Amino acid sequence: MTEPSTDNLIFRFWQLTGSQMRDIALELGLMTKDDLQVPPHERYRNALNVAKQKGLLVELAKHVEKLERKA
Repeated sequence: MTEPSTDNLIFRFWQLTGSQMRDIALELGLMTKDDLQVPPHERYRNALNVAKQKGLLVELAKHVEKLERKA
């Protein structure tokens, strides 16, 4: 899988439920349980930035796609 369009991935990520976003972010190590104290918009913005920094956008896209197929 090639690296997804960042704008498209962000949009798709935000279409998930809060628990789905949380589960993906924790599973990929994009945030810690301490980050759950931060407001959601900031928490997931930071998680997306960490995914980009760690080169995990493709892996993130795979998780999002998997959940989209289940819907």
